[in-house]
Amino acid sequence: YEFYIIIYMNSIITTITLLPVLDKKIRELAKKKGQTKTSLIQEAISNYLERIEILEIEKKLQAKGRQLGLTSEEDVVHMVKQFRKERC
Repeated sequence: YEFYIIIYMNSIITTITLLPVLDKKIRELAKKKGQTKTSLIQEAISNYLERIEILEIEKKLQAKGRQLGLTSEEDVVHMVKQFRKERC
């Protein structure tokens, strides 16, 4: 894969090399959705980065939950109820 980055106005143009089968799938989906290939690829990258960020947050929360002795969703619900009861 080759990547080239060029700054143009407020956008960055990135050129990528795709396998023909992937390019065909992107073109077909873009046409089906009424989008450009660029907007479809931007959406895909944005969604991917968002998923990665969510997974990182989940890992941190799971680690914190283990530190607090939480082993199930029921434990979390119970802790939240306890917290709310103590605040009132």
